[in-house]
Amino acid sequence: MTAPKATMADWLALHGVTAQACRAVLARAAPVAAKAADPDWPQDPGATWRQVADFLTPFFPAEDGLIARTWTRTRTDFSVTGRGAARAFTLHDDGAGSPVVVFAAKGRLSDLTTLAHEFGHAAQIVASGGAAMAPALREVCACMAEHLVLCGLAVTDPETALLARRWRAGRGLRQRQDLGVALENPGSTYCYDWNYPMARALVGGMADLPPADLAGLFAGQMTLADLMD
Repeated sequence: MTAPKATMADWLALHGVTAQACRAVLARAAPVAAKAADPDWPQDPGATWRQVADFLTPFFPAEDGLIARTWTRTRTDFSVTGRGAARAFTLHDDGAGSPVVVFAAKGRLSDLTTLAHEFGHAAQIVASGGAAMAPALREVCACMAEHLVLCGLAVTDPETALLARRWRAGRGLRQRQDLGVALENPGSTYCYDWNYPMARALVGGMADLPPADLAGLFAGQMTLADLMD
């Protein structure tokens, strides 16, 4: 017998939130900007991965070296090449308790934000001890890592950071529209892409999250309802 497909109602129940609360978050979020250019970024992905770790480290000062532990434990595969390469992803466990990040470099500035996103996933896995986390919360952690990396970049290279922010702001219009439609229909078949616009909207309102709360977020100590409040 085929198992029933998950729905919007299931997604809301899993995260402990209501459709009304989600619509309010999206209504407060900045509008998706016009699509912007993705400038050249000829840096080796290994060097970019190191740069991401360096930018994230100051934001977790009391978290027992979370970024260093993530750097040490995470296995990376940057060998994927070709125009048809799949988008980057992070595996929860390689079978030995370590996250795995797979990434195909494009030679574009989006390499930096993509690797920041995946580092955020890996850091969340390490911080939470591998505990399961609801998908929208996982994406909040990853999008928060993007935001923090660009905050760090803005100190040393504000022009490049601005270009990266403009590119990020032009993503996800269709995803936000699809989520909005699904929130009106609890029976809509679940789509993982619903998690991205909700995460981006929440991160946009959490720019000044205190370090203790930031650590708690990555450790799985906060709920989606907490973040909405």
